Amino acid sequence: MVLGAPVVECLYAHLGQAYTFQQAWKQAQDAYQRASRLCAAPPAARLVSLTLNLLAILAVQQSHNKLPVQALLEEAWRMTETSRDQQALVETEWDLAQIIAIVWDALTSSLTHGEHVLELAQASHDKELEARSRSTFGVIHILRGDFEEAMPYLETSLGFYIALDTEPGASRELSLAHFLIGAPPTQPLANLASEAMCCAFQAFAQVNSGQVQQSIRSSHRALTIVQESKNIWVHIYFGVTCRIPL
Repeated sequence: MVLGAPVVECLYAHLGQAYTFQQAWKQAQDAYQRASRLCAAPPAARLVSLTLNLLAILAVQQSHNKLPVQALLEEAWRMTETSRDQQALVETEWDLAQIIAIVWDALTSSLTHGEHVLELAQASHDKELEARSRSTFGVIHILRGDFEEAMPYLETSLGFYIALDTEPGASRELSLAHFLIGAPPTQPLANLASEAMCCAFQAFAQVNSGQVQQSIRSSHRALTIVQESKNIWVHIYFGVTCRIPL
């Protein structure tokens, strides 16, 4: 049986995720680059765009050099404009929001992207996408020092993640993950790691708002989820964020 180019491209993209999970950066980059070159026709445009986003996340995980990351995100954006694929658009916008806020520290620009991605995520009726969009928007507010403003977004995001834990969801070919959680090999593990990160940020916002007891509860909840996910990326970042002995 001869596989079509989009199927082969998808396999290369998943291979890249597997290499990233093992922190085999060069092999991951090679797999993603092959995926993005295989097929740029409109039916595969969404997959190409998401692969470019994965390359951008990979570049951030290895280095904070802005130029290659920016070039990849701009190319992904052009691809979404060409294909007019709404799902690819919102994924790219979400990726821009998280990288601009956390890596480039451009908080005014990231707030604009965060607002836009939240609107798009709500319109998409995609619970997983809305969960991470709300979480990212909450983190942007934390970085701006708006701790009270951040908490409702983080709380709502956690509600979505809890629902995702208990409800069977549609399988996703590719779902972009926060660059701080590495590359979980399955969507449920990605959701679990994202939920833990959201709890950790919630604890940080609560303690900075004077809600010490609530912050302790959120921290312990985050620690429980971190241990369940067995994600070393989140484990390390959780320790830095919550200052809890691991």
